[in-house]
Amino acid sequence: MKYTIKLTEEDYLTYQLFTFKNSKSYKQRLRRTTLLMPGLLLVLAFLMHSKGTISYAYGILAIAFIAFGQSYLRWTYKKHFQKHIKTHYANKTNMPIHFGFDGNEFVSKDDVSDARIKLDEFAEITELKDHIFLKINTGDSLIIPRRMDGFDDFYKELMQVAETHDIALVNQKEWKW
Repeated sequence: MKYTIKLTEEDYLTYQLFTFKNSKSYKQRLRRTTLLMPGLLLVLAFLMHSKGTISYAYGILAIAFIAFGQSYLRWTYKKHFQKHIKTHYANKTNMPIHFGFDGNEFVSKDDVSDARIKLDEFAEITELKDHIFLKINTGDSLIIPRRMDGFDDFYKELMQVAETHDIALVNQKEWKW
């Protein structure tokens, strides 16, 4: 059976944020920033304790960063990826993509390219609340939004393929940015 989707900027953003949040570099940056910044501010507050109110200001900033730092970092990363998508994926958004399973291959066609991927090359299927990511052994992924027409039929066919070709299923339906 053949299916058609149109990926939006929001679909690409979800994929980028999901991939980044699960990366090693994000976890390292988050840990480093959430420990380093408040620590530096507290050291400054301690060094300035003889100056009076300025040391309190540094202490308050450290507490504010501990409380709101992660939210601020998530917001800045989201803005960064939105800008990246507008720049690099502008020609791909809302372009119809036709795809389906053909024997032992996943076939995809759009206005620019045709792709055939052997089903044995799929590494895992990741399910989010609103998307499914089909990860290929090369590290690339295909984004399938759940809002597409005929999703239930596609999902049944995908689960049969996953079982037949022993593709790992990863449930991330509770994932949030």
